[in-house]
Amino acid sequence: MLFKIEDARICLLSLSLFTVNGGTLGTPCPPDRAIPLVKKEIGIYTPKSKVSSFHSSSIRSDKRIGPHHIDVISILVGSLLGDGNASFRNNRKTIDGIRFTFVQSVIHKEYLFWLYEFFSIRGYCNIKTPPRVSNTIVKGNTYIRHSFTTYTFKSLKWLETFFYKKGRKYINPGIYDYLTPLALAVWIMDDGGKFKEAGIRLCTNCFTYEENLILKNILEKRYELDCTLREILINNQIQYNIYIKKHSLPRLRSIVEPYFIPSMLHKLYD
Repeated sequence: MLFKIEDARICLLSLSLFTVNGGTLGTPCPPDRAIPLVKKEIGIYTPKSKVSSFHSSSIRSDKRIGPHHIDVISILVGSLLGDGNASFRNNRKTIDGIRFTFVQSVIHKEYLFWLYEFFSIRGYCNIKTPPRVSNTIVKGNTYIRHSFTTYTFKSLKWLETFFYKKGRKYINPGIYDYLTPLALAVWIMDDGGKFKEAGIRLCTNCFTYEENLILKNILEKRYELDCTLREILINNQIQYNIYIKKHSLPRLRSIVEPYFIPSMLHKLYD
């Protein structure tokens, strides 16, 4: 089992994750209309008609209305906290929407293909087009990367307000509700790693000090993880990383390990 999904009925009023009866993404759902989630070993239950409606690059972005399962949102959030990127498109064909790009080095190829499989079988990217391979030469060294990009979705454009401001990544305090255990696991797999005696380091240096504090406080309040911020010097500028302290690792493992793929477990253990 790659990740777990608990049997539950989740009210969309609190998370505002799905479309309901053709409404736009983020439309609140009253408690008596909560959508049941079905436990599966890999992935989630999605009506077949909903999945197949995404499986074409010719579908307009405003027609890909969902519903989007919480696992989809969680993986997008976790990736955007790490190495994932979103780009915004606005032209006659795609109307107004957002698409997501995932890139990993060859040593993390298995993780990249896990992401690709997750999104492709749900119709979020072209299942017939495997991830691209590119080579970059830096100072005589060749670096191999694998990447793929999703289709464009107007119904996911709300993620822009959580992660982008004036062209750069930033952190919206409202991310608290979306940093689920699966999102946390993806964040660590994407951009975290063991760091000597200090526990696990999250490479959050692209965020400001205040934004790092927001993330640190979420980890402490929601998951009771003991964290600290450390200064690092990059290009003569002081930036910050979040460290989850070593004594909190057993608790962290209990939260995220069920979602980790085997090749990434080394990030949780010595």
